[in-house]
Amino acid sequence: MAAEKNSVLYYTKAKVSVTVNFPEKNVSCNFCPFFHYSETYERGYCEMIRNGENVMPRKFAMSGIHPDCPLEFEEVT
Repeated sequence: MAAEKNSVLYYTKAKVSVTVNFPEKNVSCNFCPFFHYSETYERGYCEMIRNGENVMPRKFAMSGIHPDCPLEFEEVT
């Protein structure tokens, strides 16, 4: 099957492992380097979640983690 001009037949996937450190027990989006907040729109968003539903109010970001967060959390002992 010949490729049409300006089309993509497949993508080559790549992954990266990133360590994000949260201060003590303050595990919330607000402390994540991938979270950004816009004072203008009064909404924050996560750069790691690209499904269009990653927008959240600051109140949520300061008290929890978005349900679609791709980070895998370790147990603290």
